[in-house]
Amino acid sequence: MCKYVGIEVAMNTRSIIYGPKAGISLNYGPFLLGGEVIVYTDFDKSTFRAMPYFGLGTHLLKITVGYQINVVNRRFTPLNQGQINIAYQFIKLKETVLSKNVH
Repeated sequence: MCKYVGIEVAMNTRSIIYGPKAGISLNYGPFLLGGEVIVYTDFDKSTFRAMPYFGLGTHLLKITVGYQINVVNRRFTPLNQGQINIAYQFIKLKETVLSKNVH
C-alpha cells in the first residue's frame, strides 16, 4: 500500500489550475488500484473531486486511467473528468523501517 500527496498543474486552460491531492494505491504485481481526492482551484473558484483509478506500475512510476467524480461545486469544470496519468516519485519524504529482534 502506498499513501501519497502531490499537486497537479493544468496549463492548457484559460487560467492556470492547481490541484493539491492526496491518495492511496494498492499494488498486486504490476497492477494498481487506487483513489485520490483533489481540490482544483484557480484561486477564484474551486471544486472538490474524488477519483478512483487503475493501471500499471510500482511505487516509483505508475501509469493510470481514472474518472473524476465532482463532489462539490459541479459548475466549476476546468478539466475533463476522464484522466490518463503518468506519475514519477522524485523525492521520498519519510521512510519507516520496522524490525523485530527475536531471540
